[in-house]
Amino acid sequence: MSTQNEKIAQFLNRYTGWCGDHLTRRTLHLYSNQLTVVPNSIGRMSSLKTLGLSDNQLTVLPNSIGRLSSLERLYLQGNQFTAFRISVAGFSSLMELRLDQNKLHTVSGSFIDALPSLQVLDISYNRLTVLTASLLRLADLRELMIYRNALKHSPGDDATQPFTSKDRHTEEVHDTKRQPPTLLNIALGFVWNTMVVLK
Repeated sequence: MSTQNEKIAQFLNRYTGWCGDHLTRRTLHLYSNQLTVVPNSIGRMSSLKTLGLSDNQLTVLPNSIGRLSSLERLYLQGNQFTAFRISVAGFSSLMELRLDQNKLHTVSGSFIDALPSLQVLDISYNRLTVLTASLLRLADLRELMIYRNALKHSPGDDATQPFTSKDRHTEEVHDTKRQPPTLLNIALGFVWNTMVVLK
């Protein structure tokens, strides 16, 4: 473990050890620290509402982070994630997730399904080729940013069929009465492979 990782781990361990399980800190920012690991003790900061871990060198997060049941905003942009596999059963309060500027190849449906309160999702500047249809089930989603990916299929498309922006544009523009607004906005965004969905 690097010196910087050790310093962060010592800080969190001392803080959580001193305060016990009833921690009152609401915001923690550890951005731009060249971190490659996050200590398991982060899971004891149960009152956290905002956690900033952007601009580090993270590839994984500890499963203990799933115990942050009060967390509303999680900033992970500018790291080295290629996939996001983590137990998020306790993330029912999460409203904003920033995963842009990583190396993501996929975002799983089970992960999205575990975020029922999500309103803002930024997965721009990654290496995504498809999006999970689970995005269409996020009832509170207000903003979905997917700039600079390599998307070939919109959510719910048959992945065996090639996606072309011309076909998608034609189909959705002439079928606005049949398609739900969220699906329409998502699909039209694929014309440019850059979008923000606003409901």
